[in-house]
Amino acid sequence: MFAQEFEKNVFIVENGMRLRTNKLRLVFKRVINQAIAGDVRPLVSILQRINAFENLRRAPAESRRRANPLEGIDLATLSPEELSRRYREAIAASGGDVP
Repeated sequence: MFAQEFEKNVFIVENGMRLRTNKLRLVFKRVINQAIAGDVRPLVSILQRINAFENLRRAPAESRRRANPLEGIDLATLSPEELSRRYREAIAASGGDVP
């Protein structure tokens, strides 16, 4: 979705001329102008995100997939204590808070 939105073209007026450009170019232009003015935080932030997306793109799909501790288990056969433990593991594996 982000990529589609960033690829959309818009018209701007720059130096008295009407120009057509995409939204991503405008974002980078603004971030660079902020960095030139002394605020490098947006530039650092966007570069970190680009790096994270590139790392995700390069990583094999299997390594990105989180293992589900409940996958392939017949939950009806587990004791209440074991079921509770497995649910806590599944929540922790998903990045959620474990009670």
